Amino acid sequence: MATNYRGITVLPVLNKVIETIVKLRINPAVLITQNVTQRGFTAGSGPANAALPVEEIYREAKDNNQEYELVLLDAKSAFDVVIHSHLMKRLYHAGIDDKHWTIIQSMHTNATSAVKWNGKTSELFNVLQGVRQGGILSTDLYKLYINPLLNMLETSNLGCRIGNILCNTSACADDVALMSKKTTDMQVQINMANTFAGMEGYKLQPKKKSVAINIKPKPTKKETLLEEYTLNEAIMPRVDSAMHLGIIRTNSMKQNIIANIEENIKKSRRSAYALLGSGFHGENGLDMETIIHLFKIYILPVLLYGMDLLTPQSLDLEKLEKFQKKMLKQLMSLPTNTPDPAINILTGILPVEAQIHLKVMTLFINVCTQPNESLEKQLARRQLCIKSMNSNSWFIQVKTIMLKYDLGNASEWLDIQMKKDELLNKAKKRYQCLLD
Repeated sequence: MATNYRGITVLPVLNKVIETIVKLRINPAVLITQNVTQRGFTAGSGPANAALPVEEIYREAKDNNQEYELVLLDAKSAFDVVIHSHLMKRLYHAGIDDKHWTIIQSMHTNATSAVKWNGKTSELFNVLQGVRQGGILSTDLYKLYINPLLNMLETSNLGCRIGNILCNTSACADDVALMSKKTTDMQVQINMANTFAGMEGYKLQPKKKSVAINIKPKPTKKETLLEEYTLNEAIMPRVDSAMHLGIIRTNSMKQNIIANIEENIKKSRRSAYALLGSGFHGENGLDMETIIHLFKIYILPVLLYGMDLLTPQSLDLEKLEKFQKKMLKQLMSLPTNTPDPAINILTGILPVEAQIHLKVMTLFINVCTQPNESLEKQLARRQLCIKSMNSNSWFIQVKTIMLKYDLGNASEWLDIQMKKDELLNKAKKRYQCLLD
C-alpha cells in the first residue's frame, strides 16, 4: 500500500473563481487573527522571514556564549486531516460569520473527489476531512486551523527570549520550530504541540523529521550528555543536522555556514549537469546570452540560497566565489587564467559577495515593510538599538553592509515611508554606482 504520496486537487474553474473571490474578502480577517510567528503563505513574507528568528538565536548563542535548544516538528499529512467542524469554528471566531462562512461550509459539505492515475479515473468517494492541497483557499484555512497552537505557545511565555522579545516559536504553514534555553521549558512546549495535534487529528512524527538540535556557541568535538525529549511516548532523536525551510541547521552558527555552502555547491553542480543536454555548455552549445540567462535563472538561486541569512565571510565566501568563476569560465570557454574582473564585465554578473549583500538588503527591506508588531521588526529594533558593532547579530551585519555602501542608518530605514520596490531600487543604484 502506498504511503508516501501527496494528493493535489484539480478544481473546476468556477470553483477556483469563487475561492479567489472569497479569499480576497476574508484575507484581512485572517491577517488580523494570524499569530505574528506565522510567516507562511502571507503576502510580503516568506520562508526567509520564518527562518530569521531561528538564525538570530544561533547568533545570540555565540554572542552570549550560551547553549540553546532547537526542536523541529513535522506534522504528518497536516493539510489532509483537518477536521471540518473545528475549521468552521476557527473561521467563526476569526470574525468570518456572514455568507462567506456559509460558502466555505458548503464547499466542504458532501464534497466528493476521485483519483486520476495513468489516464484512468477512480470512482467518486466522499471527502470527510482535510483542506484541498492546490486549493486557492486552503492555505488561509490551514493557517487559521493551526493558529490556536501558536497562540498557546506565545501566551505560555516559555522558551527563548532575546531581550524582552519572546522568540520561542517560528512557523511557516505546518513547519513549526520551537526554541528554548531551558530543557524543561522545551519539553512543556513539545507536550503542548503534541496535545494540540491529538485534539486536531494529526500526528507529529518523532522517528522521522521531528528532531532536536543542541545549539552551541562554537563548534566542539566534546560530547556532552544532553536531556532527552519525548514525543508520543517515544524518545525524540537528537541530531547534528536537519533541514529547516531549505536551510541545513547544525549545532553551531559556523557549522551552519560550512554545511550549507557545501550542499549549495553540490546542488548547483547537479543543476548544471542536468542542463547539459539542452546545450548548457561552452563549445557547440547554446549562444552565450542564453547560457548566461540560464545560469542566472537555474544556478545562481541554488548556489546562494540561504546565504542572505547565513552571511558567510572570508574563506567560506571564497568557496562560493571560486565555484562561480570556474563555472562561468567553463561556460564561456575561457582559459582558467582569465582575469576575474573580465568575467564580471562580460557576463554582467556581480561577484558573489556583492550578490549576497544585495540579497541581505532585500530581506532587510522586507523586514522594514512588515507591520510593527511582526517578530522580525521587533527583533530589528531591539538588536540595532542594543547590540554593538562587534555582535554577531544578523541586524548588525546589515548595519555593517549599509555603512560599507553608504546607505544610511539602518534604524532609520525601519520607519522610512517608502514602498519596498523604492527602497530596493535605492539600494541597487548605490551598489551599481560603487561597482562602476
